[in-house]
Amino acid sequence: MSHADGSVPCTPVVGAVWPSPTPDSPGASSSSSVLSEERVRQVVAQSAARWEVDSDVDACRRCARRFTLFFRKHHCRRCGQIVCDACSSHRAVLRAQELVIDPMLPEMLESELQHPTRVCDTCVEAYGLEAPPPAPGLSRLYQVLRFEAPGTQPEADDPLSRSSSTLNECPACDRPLSTFPTAEAREQHVAQCLEHAVRPGAAHRTHYLASQLTADSPLIGKECIICMEEFAPHDHIARLTCFCCYHYACIQAWFARTKTCPVHDTEPR
Repeated sequence: MSHADGSVPCTPVVGAVWPSPTPDSPGASSSSSVLSEERVRQVVAQSAARWEVDSDVDACRRCARRFTLFFRKHHCRRCGQIVCDACSSHRAVLRAQELVIDPMLPEMLESELQHPTRVCDTCVEAYGLEAPPPAPGLSRLYQVLRFEAPGTQPEADDPLSRSSSTLNECPACDRPLSTFPTAEAREQHVAQCLEHAVRPGAAHRTHYLASQLTADSPLIGKECIICMEEFAPHDHIARLTCFCCYHYACIQAWFARTKTCPVHDTEPR
């Protein structure tokens, strides 16, 4: 059974369509379907969250920028509205009763409960959501790039056989990291190189670091532009020396056709 407004009946977790603003609604505009920040907070506080249908929205509910093939739609898992990546840059751990999921994908609930999930900036402010703390004892860079001690050998030739990244060369300058005496020295060098790095030349574009994403990776929820799927915990990825990241299988298939980055491919074929 459907409600009069066309929405699908739902539990507090699973939702359908969030009603769009009308010309008489506070903060609504006749030229845009985007709610004002004040109105959004009112709706968040007063209404049951519902999963918004993709076909009903052609622009971000926060910044009003129109979606395109490469400017993609994302759902806030707290209010269910469709927003852009920039307006949903936060991740938070939500309880089952707080999560809003696609009613057509009930299995989504279990996977979303296992790691910090995407929430829009408005919900972060309205609900006072906080990002999960980083793992103790490791800097963000060291969590992403776990360096192999000098002189040690990989356990297997397959770069994906290890759960953490193995980095033998600086991704910015290609200097062997075994030349540094300590892990701290290697980390400091890579951090400085990344901070002052310029786009690498074509000769270096096929170098990459293979790794497996952890649940607190900043890449979670971002998209691989080759397959247009979001990165998820435990996905195997490849980080190129131009700092672009792709699913490992996607970039391997891409390299079978051309040896350049899909984004920075300016070389003649």
